[in-house]
Amino acid sequence: MKHNQKRIKWTLFAAVSLPLCLLAAAIQFFNYKAINEQSIKHIEAIVQKEAVEITLDFDMLFSQAEQVAQLSATTIMNHPTMNIVDIFELLENNVQQKDIYGSCVAFEPFVFDSDLELFAPYVCDDESKSPPFRFLDIAEDAYDYRDHEWYKKPITLKKPIWTKPYFDEGAGNILMSTYSVPLINNKDEIWGVVTIDIALDEISAKSTSSNKLKGSSLMIVECNEGMLVSHPDSSYIMHNTLADLNSHYPGLINESSNILSGKAGHFKSTKPGSETMWIIYHPISTANWTLIAVFKNSSALTPMLKLIKSNALLLVLALAIMFLVVYFATTVVMRPTVPILAAIKKLSSGDFTARIHITKRNNELSSIADSLNTMASQIEDEITKTEKSLERETLLRREIDHRVKNMLAQIVTLCKQAKKSASEDSIEGLTHQINSLKLVHELLSKEGHSMLPLNELVRQCCAPFINNSTDRLVIDGDSIFLKTKAAMCLSLVFNELATNAKKHGAFLTNGGTVTVRWSSTENGLQIQWIEKHSGTTEEKKQSGFGMQLLLDMIPFELEGTTNIDMAKTGVEFTTIIPFNAIMEPKQ
Repeated sequence: MKHNQKRIKWTLFAAVSLPLCLLAAAIQFFNYKAINEQSIKHIEAIVQKEAVEITLDFDMLFSQAEQVAQLSATTIMNHPTMNIVDIFELLENNVQQKDIYGSCVAFEPFVFDSDLELFAPYVCDDESKSPPFRFLDIAEDAYDYRDHEWYKKPITLKKPIWTKPYFDEGAGNILMSTYSVPLINNKDEIWGVVTIDIALDEISAKSTSSNKLKGSSLMIVECNEGMLVSHPDSSYIMHNTLADLNSHYPGLINESSNILSGKAGHFKSTKPGSETMWIIYHPISTANWTLIAVFKNSSALTPMLKLIKSNALLLVLALAIMFLVVYFATTVVMRPTVPILAAIKKLSSGDFTARIHITKRNNELSSIADSLNTMASQIEDEITKTEKSLERETLLRREIDHRVKNMLAQIVTLCKQAKKSASEDSIEGLTHQINSLKLVHELLSKEGHSMLPLNELVRQCCAPFINNSTDRLVIDGDSIFLKTKAAMCLSLVFNELATNAKKHGAFLTNGGTVTVRWSSTENGLQIQWIEKHSGTTEEKKQSGFGMQLLLDMIPFELEGTTNIDMAKTGVEFTTIIPFNAIMEPKQ
């Protein structure tokens, strides 16, 4: 008993506690999800702000480079007689400007000196020298500059251009991007170009120094070919493209079109065996570059971890308090159930004399106790009444069976004796009908005088005429159980039909068959008797005692309808009987 009490107690406890746990887990899950989204939005906003600030820095840098180049071009065109010393001095002044790495004036063939085909004075930073500048003529000391983009493109377009990042081998000997301004006189003749070089390592240093995202790394990619302009690992700069990073950041290749088209966005990158990474990108439109920030998922959640932990701690504390309340509540509730459980155990074992006694009244448990006591008393009374009723019913059934069998046997004997003086056919038909009633009575006795299966009634009525041959009789229909009155009536009808089939129809020849089927209709249960036989049989007139029985018995006894069709293939008998008159549901 104590075991049952504990089981119910813990069942109640679990029924209340488990939903609370699930609710708490759902709250924590959605809370975590919301905080995670807020964290990502917060990080993305910071990266966008970073990109804007870096863009402004680059705008200033590029604007300064453009202004210096334009000023130098104007100075040279206004002083066409500048000598070599003046030009190198001009270039040196350019390089002394902040964030400018190098500067060059490259002339068209024989423009600077009719005896000198190519001339391209160049000055760039060189910390190893004093002053920290390197002076050279690119045409003489490095290469033929006429095929290089920084020279050829502005000459062709006749307008200033920024080149794509490249390594200036032989001259600047670093990764750089160059702004070139064509020298055009008032006769629209090209004299050459003036250039300003920006070192890419300076750009990488700027992006690294301005990074305010702890635990993250910044990269810059140019949008024309996807080449890396800035990267924490300098070996990647101008040697790798955006596509080369896909192995490090799965999913990057799927976002490459957005990145290279100057769009802003973010996505999650997961590499097997590594922590999930968040990648946020934002365009630097001035230079047609894109800033990419990469940081770990744990870094993204760092600003919100304290909030998540505090929320989880409060939730656990609240759950603990609720569990204690539920536990003590179930204990108080289960205490009065001890006498109820004891009584229920006795009742379940068959002891209906058990009664429940509760000291505290006027509550739900006292109502349950009173109901159980009343139920036990009623069951005890009903058992006593049922036992007496069963004994009496058994005696009555035996007596009725004995008397009815004797009565039917006497009727059969009288009919046989009357056969000597009456018509032989009518007397034989009467004998079959009485035997059919006897058969139904025996079947009902087996079923308990309550109901009889329709298929069994058909089979037993036809059995004497087909010698129990299963292929001569086809029964088709759902399981139907007949009331006693309906069984008696239908037994006379099926017996008459079987008798007629034996004398004139399907049972007369070996090849004949009878199909009995029934189905539900709107007006009641439809039963059909359909004979099929080969050969010639005697035509049966629709008159006589048997035919009147088929037509009148069912309408008179069961309020149904009947129809007989004397087809060439055999008798077709159809009747429709109301459901409430013929059958009962199977029990």
